[in-house]
Amino acid sequence: MAVRLLLTGFESFKTFKVNPSWEAAKSVSQAFADDVGAALLPVDYLFANKLLYEALDRYQPQDCICMGLAKGDFFRLETVARKPKQFANLPGEQLLKGNWPWDQAEQVLKNADVPVKRSTDTGKFVCESTYWSLLDYRSKNNTPQNCMFLHVPAVSEEFPVNRTTDAVKALVRDWLNNK
Repeated sequence: MAVRLLLTGFESFKTFKVNPSWEAAKSVSQAFADDVGAALLPVDYLFANKLLYEALDRYQPQDCICMGLAKGDFFRLETVARKPKQFANLPGEQLLKGNWPWDQAEQVLKNADVPVKRSTDTGKFVCESTYWSLLDYRSKNNTPQNCMFLHVPAVSEEFPVNRTTDAVKALVRDWLNNK
């Protein structure tokens, strides 16, 4: 079942009873069901890697946006991923660079009225290992063509789930219109 775009998000964890990354991925994939697939990933280094690879094989997306939750009151476009120590036994480069039309994504999110920054530090948790896994998959398979990791803010008064979902939907709508 090939799709043009795969979105991933994470399950809830610790004190975060709702993970807006998954809620946005699920909702946006339903809104664009013919073109967009979604995969829920666990907050576990190795299992997330395994399920991401399975989703990439199943959906065969042209492009992929993985999403995760990060503290803060802004969206972060992650541009690089470092190989986590949990993957020391796996082959692959230590540093991998994402590829996406960064300027365009940044402008779309600004137009959606959400603060956005570019980042070169995906963090040392499952978000970084997932982004590294996505980019490693791409380096070995020459697909997906474009890959990005997007950190979204935790659910709050300023960022209810629907605001995050609307911003991701604007990003995906723009991507679909320009592909």
